[in-house]
Amino acid sequence: MKGSGFKYEHIRVNVAQLKKKLFVLGLDGVPYSLVKRLTEHDYLQNMRRIFEQGSFVRMTTVDPCVSSVAWTSFNTGVNPGKHSIFGFVDRDPRTNSLFVPTGAQIAVPTIPELLSMRQKRVITINVPGTFPPKRVNGVQVSGFLAPTLDNAVYPLSYLPLLKKFNYVIDVDASLARTDRGRFLRDIDTSFESRISTARHLLEKEDWDYFHLHIMNTDRINHFLWDDHPEDRVEFIRFYEKVDLFLSCLNDRLDPMTEFIVLSDHGFCPVKRLINLNAWLMQHSYLTYEIGHDLFSGGIDARWRAYSLYPGRIYLNAPSASPYNEVDIQGLMDQLYGLRDPENKKRVLRKIYRKEEIFSGPYTEYAPDLLLVPEDGYELKSNFDGTDIFYDDPYLRGMHTDHDAMFFIRGRRLNCNQMKILDVLPTLFSVLNVPLDHANLDGNSVV
Repeated sequence: MKGSGFKYEHIRVNVAQLKKKLFVLGLDGVPYSLVKRLTEHDYLQNMRRIFEQGSFVRMTTVDPCVSSVAWTSFNTGVNPGKHSIFGFVDRDPRTNSLFVPTGAQIAVPTIPELLSMRQKRVITINVPGTFPPKRVNGVQVSGFLAPTLDNAVYPLSYLPLLKKFNYVIDVDASLARTDRGRFLRDIDTSFESRISTARHLLEKEDWDYFHLHIMNTDRINHFLWDDHPEDRVEFIRFYEKVDLFLSCLNDRLDPMTEFIVLSDHGFCPVKRLINLNAWLMQHSYLTYEIGHDLFSGGIDARWRAYSLYPGRIYLNAPSASPYNEVDIQGLMDQLYGLRDPENKKRVLRKIYRKEEIFSGPYTEYAPDLLLVPEDGYELKSNFDGTDIFYDDPYLRGMHTDHDAMFFIRGRRLNCNQMKILDVLPTLFSVLNVPLDHANLDGNSVV
């Protein structure tokens, strides 16, 4: 002001210290390559504009690349050997029994817990691996595996709000096979209710860290694909809805708020499905009755090896039967010989022994072998047939471990490609929150 003696140069603002808020948008299963392809063909133009305002890179994920494992690795910054989640169904090596792991089994603190310990207020919506909800400093709404909304919310005082917005935890993916129209309607309505809920909390609640997760992208990628003639119109229509929401969200967030968009794995079109248990049976590693159920029927002591989805092979303990000894290198050599009968190409890109890919106190829970397929070959572990190769007319897409994406607004990364284990230390760096990196498996990329 004139005559006040006030001089602008006397202001010293530490911009880094002002950036204390972070919004994370998780787009489950959205591939880096798909975003690049669609934006280059004049789709998703809001996404293109926004991603030009920062760094947008390809990201690799953990194996096995399923959402429960990948998002838990994101949320903890460590590999499954340290956080203990290896799939949708895991084996307890002490009892040789199966169980469905939930967030209660995660062996290390998650991002919301770590931030809550540091008096940061957090809101997370629909993130896989967050059931049962934790007593965070803020609000947590669990993702899939939560049986009902009534036990998926902390604190419970927010339950009426979710019901007001007709909040749905997840869509029924089986409808894609039986009622495609209803499946697509449910994709839309659940997306809209999640957005309405997030918008209300964004505007009405105080928060330092907000993670909104969109599971619908994964669901639609499994059953529709952009280059399939029967799917393209509906596929693009839904992605344009996501694109419009991204634009509204970007405009709503204060420029000083950090903004990250990421996925947990990539996707590619399915060529063939492979039943690993049928392969193991044909090679005398196990026998089973068609329709065998592992939970009710258990693991047969006579089996030498068996598979759990996706691509996990467990050797049965030799103590279970004197005939269970397995030459693991011989098994690997046999598996590497597995080829598509139509084109004679190898279908497995890599086979890992557990000690090659996992580390930490829970490595004993890991599969003895982890199989990573070539793109297009979906590894299944069924007991409902004896064909090794088969087709599914409804399944369009499958996960990949090398084509996830990561975007951060207004920042330059110190790499051209990152891994999902780098995300947690990166988040703490942009929030300027001290973090002990000693036990983490990734590094900050800012």
